[in-house]
Formats: sequence, C-alpha cells, structure tokens
Amino acid sequence: MSAKGAAAKGAPTLAARVLELVASGQASSRAELAALLGAAPSTISLTV
Repeated sequence: MSAKGAAAKGAPTLAARVLELVASGQASSRAELAALLGAAPSTISLTV
C-alpha cells in the first residue's frame, strides 16, 4: 500500500473522532482538537 493510500485509509477515523469531540462539546477549537487527539494542528486543519 502506498503512503497516500495509508493516509487516506486513516482519514475517516480521524474525521469521526473530530466530529465526536466537537459534537460532545469536549473541543471547540483546532488547538483543543490537536491536543486531545495528539495530532499536529495542521493535520486537524485538513480534517475540518
């Protein structure tokens, strides 16, 4: 599997977690999402 395929495979999981955190009120900013998910803020920005 290519690196691009691996990234695309993981994207829905990250997007789902972002949605869960925002919907539940646990996070309301990209910085909070990045801290909670252990991801770079730039990665979060690509997801939202």
